[in-house]
Amino acid sequence: MALSEQQRRATQHFLHDVQRLQEPADCRTARLYVFRLRMRDNFGIGAITEYLVSSLGRAMALNRTLVIATRGPSLHWARGICPHATWGCLFHPLSTCTEADADLTGAREIGTLDAELTSTDRVVIGTPPGCSPELRTHVDPRAAFARLAARYLPHAAPGRAKKVCIVGVCAGRSAWVASLLTEFAFKPRSRLLHAFGRVRLPREPAERPFVAMHIRGTDKVKGPRRWAEAKEVALERYLHAADTVFPKWERPLQPPAAVFVATDSIATIKNLTSSVFGARHRLFFDASQRRYERGATLLLRERPGSVDIPLEAFNALKDVWLLASADAFVGSRSSFFGRTAWLLMFASGRMLAYRLLDRDPWGDFPAGTSLCFR
Repeated sequence: MALSEQQRRATQHFLHDVQRLQEPADCRTARLYVFRLRMRDNFGIGAITEYLVSSLGRAMALNRTLVIATRGPSLHWARGICPHATWGCLFHPLSTCTEADADLTGAREIGTLDAELTSTDRVVIGTPPGCSPELRTHVDPRAAFARLAARYLPHAAPGRAKKVCIVGVCAGRSAWVASLLTEFAFKPRSRLLHAFGRVRLPREPAERPFVAMHIRGTDKVKGPRRWAEAKEVALERYLHAADTVFPKWERPLQPPAAVFVATDSIATIKNLTSSVFGARHRLFFDASQRRYERGATLLLRERPGSVDIPLEAFNALKDVWLLASADAFVGSRSSFFGRTAWLLMFASGRMLAYRLLDRDPWGDFPAGTSLCFR
């Protein structure tokens, strides 16, 4: 099922408006929404991407230009890569405007969407998104995403079709919004893309389609209780989920389906390669990549300086990029890393099928009303 004519027009309209807002005619007079990391928000690449995408959605709902602050807490995944360790070290700029165009003197954090909508301030500081009631300093992003979904998909208003389907894969309307914003924001620098292309995987898919499988079992599973939002999913469940994607593709004499595996766990790689599943399907992964059983993000929290940050940033971006380049996805709802790859694949129109194995601790991804997390 391809995009309907209404959805195709809605997508073009949406992307045109994102570009228009992020590249205003005059940044000195444009209404700006400043995205600023706080030290406690400096998590993995996937979580930071969702924070940024949620903020970009709020800015767009307010008809404001999102600007990323370069002063204040740095993006730890960009440290050692460029002097100002910010999003722009790793990704193409989101806007022609910069923090220099925003006079932050007297700029306020405004706590609700209604207050932001009525604000006459030229510059506002984005309030961190979050849905848990205990986070009184955070703003629930769902109202902004619902507003965008209604603005660009009026034919799919509540009470009518509540999902968007691309190539037969359906998701909530706000997941469609999030996928387009993620595709707009997650554009690695050309030097990184060139380096991704130099990675020689031991086995590459000779033909499409192929499946991407993200197997998590590190920081949010093995960390302290305050960080462990998810339970570990047994490897057998991932393998069964991958097998349920294959049958409609397999024909007599067709070689076994190829599976790209992204995981921090070397034990998982060893178990996969020695399994019946590994014998039945062509597995490929970066064998030279260093892996941490507890996860790089958790190690950075527990033992700062124990991880080669530039290398791990490269590996994380490479894995997301390769996951998103496949035709089907197997992973978990609780992983921001996997969700970023899912959103990129959905936006691309390549996704033929997916299986998500656990529950979303923060919402109902991808059927829910928006990205929503604590």
